[in-house]
Amino acid sequence: MDQLAIPLQRLPQFDLQSSASEDFNQDSDAINSASSSPAWNTDGPSQIQVPSFNGASATSPSLLGSLGSTFGFGGIGSLVQQLVGLLQQLLQMLSGGNVSQSGYGNSGGTNPEEYFNQANGASQGDPHLSFSGVDANSHFETSRFDSMTDHPNLLDSNSIAGGYRLSTKVGAPLANGTTLNQRATISTNFGRTNVSMNGDGSVSISRCGKQEPIASGQTLNLGHGEAVTKNTDGSLTVVNTNSQGGRIATTLRPNSAGGVDVSADANGVNLGGDLVNEAQESGSYQPPARNWFGPTI
Repeated sequence: MDQLAIPLQRLPQFDLQSSASEDFNQDSDAINSASSSPAWNTDGPSQIQVPSFNGASATSPSLLGSLGSTFGFGGIGSLVQQLVGLLQQLLQMLSGGNVSQSGYGNSGGTNPEEYFNQANGASQGDPHLSFSGVDANSHFETSRFDSMTDHPNLLDSNSIAGGYRLSTKVGAPLANGTTLNQRATISTNFGRTNVSMNGDGSVSISRCGKQEPIASGQTLNLGHGEAVTKNTDGSLTVVNTNSQGGRIATTLRPNSAGGVDVSADANGVNLGGDLVNEAQESGSYQPPARNWFGPTI
C-alpha cells in the first residue's frame, strides 16, 4: 500500500515587536526627566500588541490568507481557509479594529481611534463643536453639538510621532450662562511639546520645558514633523506630519468674545477623542460591516 506523503514546509518565524508607544527618540533636553510616557496618556484602554510574521502584521489579509496553503491538507483546505478568515476577524476586533502601521501612543477617548482619509473638527464660540470625516471604508461621519465644559481630549491621534492631543479648557460662565474656551493646547512628542493660546490672544510654546518665543509671521520647527506659524492676524497654525504622508493642521484663533476658537483638518491619520466619539455614537455613523463567517468559498 502506498504511503500518504505530506510535504513539510518551513513554518513562518514569529517576530514579537516592541510596543509602538515606546519612545526610542527622546530629546537630549529630556534626559534624566521622568517623561517616558505623558501624563495625559494614562486614560483609555490599553492596545493589544499584535505579533508580526516575517515582517507582516498578524492581521494582514495576505498573511492570514496564505496560512491555508501553508498548512494545505488536501480536501480540507477550504475549511482551513474559513477558519483563517474567522481568526483574522477576531484578531482585528481584539486589536481595536484597526492596526496602525504608523501608530505611536494610545487614544484617550472612549472608543478606539479610527482611520480617516479626510476629516475636520472644530470648537468655536460658546462653544459649538462639530466633526465630519470620511473613513477608510468611505463612510461619512458627522456630528454637531454644544458643550460648555472642558475637553481634555477633544481630538487625538496616534499616527503622529509621540502622539497628538488637542484639548480645551473653558472659563467661568458668562452672565447668560454660556462659557468660552479660555485656553486651547496642542500636546505632542509624548507631552514634551505644547503649543497653547489663551482667550486674550497670548500664546505659549514650550519644548522639553523650555519656552520658545515666536514673532508675527515667523515659523518655528519644533521637530518630529511639527511646525508652528504665528499668522499676522494673531492666530497660530500648527502642522503635524508623519512619514506615511499623514497630516493634521490645527488653527488656534482668538475670537471677539474673548475666547479661543480651534479647528483641525486631517488627512490619512487615525483620529479619536470627544469629537470622533460623538460622531461614532450619533445616528450618522455607519460602522464597517464585519463578515463573521470568513470568506465565501
